[in-house]
Amino acid sequence: HRPKIKALCNAASEALHNTPAVCRTSYIHPQILGLAEDVSPLEKIMNAKTLPTDGRRGLRMNERRLLAFLKQEQI
Repeated sequence: HRPKIKALCNAASEALHNTPAVCRTSYIHPQILGLAEDVSPLEKIMNAKTLPTDGRRGLRMNERRLLAFLKQEQI
């Protein structure tokens, strides 16, 4: 799992022009890092036919799905 997390942090660091360590602690949500071990919670949301609506407009479908995943995992 560590190689996946390392690759994720490296990609974020390149995009954000920061170090991988700073990206891991400051920019990447812990639940996203948890997907390196188990992607099934995200797959469930990504394959859902409908998503809860929260009144947000202007988000792409994948952004809405990711937001739904993060909100679901907080419960």
